[in-house]
Amino acid sequence: MRPRLMLYESASGGHRAEHLCWLADAWMARDRDDVLVLVPPQQLADNFPEVADRANASGGRIRLAPYDSALEQGTQWDSLLGTRRAEPLARAILAHRPERVLAMSFDHFLAPLGWGVPLPADALVSGIFFRPTLHYDAIGSPSTSLRERAERTLKRLLTRRALRHPAFDTLFSLDPTAVPALQALGPNVALLPDPVPEEPVLRPRNEVRADLGIEPGRTLFLLAGGLDDRKGPLETLRALLALAPEAQARTAVAFMGRVGADVRDRFDALADEVRGSTAVQLVVRDAFVPTGEMQTVVAAADVLLVPYVKHVGSSGFLMRAAGAGVPVLSQAWGAMGHLVREHGLGQTVDPTDTRALATSLSRASQTPEAGFDPEGAARFAARFTVQAYTETILNRLAP
Repeated sequence: MRPRLMLYESASGGHRAEHLCWLADAWMARDRDDVLVLVPPQQLADNFPEVADRANASGGRIRLAPYDSALEQGTQWDSLLGTRRAEPLARAILAHRPERVLAMSFDHFLAPLGWGVPLPADALVSGIFFRPTLHYDAIGSPSTSLRERAERTLKRLLTRRALRHPAFDTLFSLDPTAVPALQALGPNVALLPDPVPEEPVLRPRNEVRADLGIEPGRTLFLLAGGLDDRKGPLETLRALLALAPEAQARTAVAFMGRVGADVRDRFDALADEVRGSTAVQLVVRDAFVPTGEMQTVVAAADVLLVPYVKHVGSSGFLMRAAGAGVPVLSQAWGAMGHLVREHGLGQTVDPTDTRALATSLSRASQTPEAGFDPEGAARFAARFTVQAYTETILNRLAP
């Protein structure tokens, strides 16, 4: 049977495996015999066996066909044109002959589709846009350099051309603030709810805090997930060093997630300095946090830290915090800052300004709910459910 839909994933992180599993579960809940093909990188399939579990239990309704992502590597010119990204996608279309294709990380295919790289005519291709920036001037994050202006201009041009590619069908945007700007560039643009994970809280809040050794009376700030340079771990540690003694005494910070190789040495040095020269309680759990346990960890925090450095698009942790009713301290720039301010999800700050970040940490250590509207956060989270995410995709691409 010819597959009705193929989900092609070109990224290999845990969030991407989660999205594949949500769609696979929704596919199996349908009372029909249509076939779904999952085409992730081999690394994702190896690291997240729950994806293969869905296929193995599907009775043939879901097929798993991982590919070697090394095939995507090429020259700098290949990268600019995106041709090496497009080649494995084209091979997968020819191999599986699906009726429709969803590029789960459309950002990777913006260049090849924008430059008109041909794809097999066998299937219409749609995509999920994670990081549009062409509307940032309108939401209070104007370009601050010639390079940023050039990047936004190029992305606008490529997006306009990609929407008119003969093989392209629908562009889904996870950023609600981007939809009007994208619709102005071409047809078939739809908002895709960026879902709040539907995970149970497995342990009481006080039990999680006790496991972390958090001292009574301290405000617990949590920075979780992959702790690489763009997530702001170094900016956070520098701000802790700038806290006044009275703020240090009421502050606990937990870093939970693998510390990236790009920041390892600097992170360790700054963490040692925080421990040695401040009264801040610092907890570092340098290990992967399983997806099913993440919401339990988030719900135990007083404030979730998302002090990312010019992160484009929204954030899964922003959604998790809203779902758990936990205030955030977020970057002020871009869609994240706009969503926090618009829906009352917490505070925003420029994390590269050490003094400003320290001031925000001090304020939140005394009043964690600063800037937080519980009702606004609940309404925000209610709009972005897993069911809304899967129904938006499947009703459009496999009705």
